[in-house]
Amino acid sequence: MTKRMAQKKVRNVECPLFLLLFLFSELYLLENMLPFRVADLRDRFIGTERGNLLAAIPHTLLEGNYRVVPGLKTLAWRAPRLAEVVHRYFYDMGRAFDTIKDCLVPKGHFILVCGDNLIGGMRIRTWHVLKHMVEERGFRLFDLFSDRIKNRMLAPKRSGHKGLIKEEVVCAFELK
Repeated sequence: MTKRMAQKKVRNVECPLFLLLFLFSELYLLENMLPFRVADLRDRFIGTERGNLLAAIPHTLLEGNYRVVPGLKTLAWRAPRLAEVVHRYFYDMGRAFDTIKDCLVPKGHFILVCGDNLIGGMRIRTWHVLKHMVEERGFRLFDLFSDRIKNRMLAPKRSGHKGLIKEEVVCAFELK
């Protein structure tokens, strides 16, 4: 998000992940004309599997994740690095939600589209955790529905487990 965008309050925010990934792929085509390397941008903003994943995450947030994600302590015991990925993901999403809140006018709307995740054999109801995080930041949920994904034309690249997202949950929020 540019500094100018952050200073301008907006009424609605809707940005599906596939759009962000498309924009990053388009940046590679322009890389020679940009004042930065796209790979550096990618490493900074896309993915959570790089470096010290728990750096800068307050201990209270880690404990909060254990409370809202059943089985996360078991995952941390069995596969510590995978648990770190989960912690980092929720930390990064919290920061993104804070930015969205700062950019919305009161009564502005925010749409979250999210499926569940499977990591280390553990199913995480990601939409439920993210919904809770958004509500904690002063948003009011005013609509929620699920959308079953049928006849997927292009399966997304998945890390290791080859699972497909079978359902997405759409949550509509209003900033109080």
